[in-house]
Amino acid sequence: MAASQSLARKLSFTFVAVVLALALIEGGCALLERTVVKLQRTMPTPGPSKQHYSQIDVPEGVHLAMVEDATKRWGLKPGSVQAVGNTQHRVNSLGLRGPEISARAPDELRILTLGDSTVYGDGVQDDAVFSHVAAEQLTAAWPCTVTDVIGAVPGYDSGQSLVRLREIVDQVDPQWVVIGTIWSDIYKDGGHPRDDFVDLAALRTPLRRLATYRVGRTLLAPFLSSQKVRWIASGKDIPDPKGGGRSRVLLSEYIENLRALERESREHDAQAVFLALPAPVDLDDVQVPETILDYRAAMRLVAKETGSPFVDGPAWLRDEQATVAVFADQVHPNALGHALIGHALAETLLALPRPLSCGDGSP
Repeated sequence: MAASQSLARKLSFTFVAVVLALALIEGGCALLERTVVKLQRTMPTPGPSKQHYSQIDVPEGVHLAMVEDATKRWGLKPGSVQAVGNTQHRVNSLGLRGPEISARAPDELRILTLGDSTVYGDGVQDDAVFSHVAAEQLTAAWPCTVTDVIGAVPGYDSGQSLVRLREIVDQVDPQWVVIGTIWSDIYKDGGHPRDDFVDLAALRTPLRRLATYRVGRTLLAPFLSSQKVRWIASGKDIPDPKGGGRSRVLLSEYIENLRALERESREHDAQAVFLALPAPVDLDDVQVPETILDYRAAMRLVAKETGSPFVDGPAWLRDEQATVAVFADQVHPNALGHALIGHALAETLLALPRPLSCGDGSP
């Protein structure tokens, strides 16, 4: 009897010790992820004027909530607090991720982004979204404050983004409109919101919720063999127009939407910036699906004919020798991936003439 009790105590002690050790490792990795791993991209430290995201208390059990919308079919619930996986953020009264939008200050420049969940920043904290990274880098380089406004909504295609731009452009008053819509234009889903737009947390692989896994995957990536990544599900998700399939937004419609987005931006004294989003398939030794290449080529075409800046996300990641470890899944970048895209956007804007409202207007 005494021996069995002693064994039970030892097993209990061992169990508690293992649990505590694992908890300490997870806590350490979470801290490492927020500091050392993130700072590998040498992002500038924001000044006091950039602290426009306040700390929020997130109630338990809240997930990404969508509501019906008369003009765009669905949208984020205005005034809500969202918690998805290990990230949390708020939605303002305009249905935009982030703080309330006030009148733009004389020495403030704004970046407005349009697109779907990739541009929205699915799975990353507010200060890790690429538009915020770019805004911080520009603020550090220029004698004015640059802020980002996330106009993207999970699932939005170019047509919905165009409607969104028309609805909010006056309130936002941006200097740049970053157009990153592509994936939801290609997906063949009839334009209806899918379940993952409502509860993205339900689709997360349990391991991806652990900081230990994410940090380990990032740190070990340079020593791992090249990982081949298949595109989403099957050819049904990325239909080939030549084979009789149909994307949600046909290529001809996509081109016209991009032209309209550029024209709408210009009519409101904003510079359109086209962003070709990267994906893990770009970093593998496999052929990128032709449909993706066609839609990216269409974006590059519209950028060229309108004289708009074009950010080549896939080329930037290859030049930076990035691996698939900078992605959380088949389309969504993680914090490191967003940092890379943010730097690409910032470098593109820094190469343009500085707006006259920011200092002397010199590059």
